[in-house]
Amino acid sequence: MSRVIRDNPSGWSRSLPGHTVEYDENYGLPWSIMYESALSAGSSYDYDLVIPDDGYIYFIDMVGCTPKAYTAFRVRVRLNGVSYVNGAFTGWCNIPLRQNPSLQFIYGDTIRFAVTNDDASSRTLQLILNGTKIPKPEGYSHGVF
Repeated sequence: MSRVIRDNPSGWSRSLPGHTVEYDENYGLPWSIMYESALSAGSSYDYDLVIPDDGYIYFIDMVGCTPKAYTAFRVRVRLNGVSYVNGAFTGWCNIPLRQNPSLQFIYGDTIRFAVTNDDASSRTLQLILNGTKIPKPEGYSHGVF
């Protein structure tokens, strides 16, 4: 059975507060993951997101990181082993990855997020990933659509 991919006709409006419309499986669906970690001064953590579902193509729209206190930190994003973003921030960061439409992920792909606390004190940092997933057509693989 072949899947038909269509844009969501109302865009993100369905995910605004107050809307109760259910998504159709043939439209793009939003997904989000939040991970929080307490880091001692100068330490870091890695979070690996392995794409879990063979039925979808995943896009990462935004990577955000927010410390619970105003502090300096670093974020590095590696996509399938290739370094894509490496930045130093203070207070918070918002990294828009969807600006590159070629960044598509399918089952088994790995995205590694490394967050480092550059403050002299222990800090708790939240890593937030927001994205979209669309049904994967039969026979799709990287570079073939």
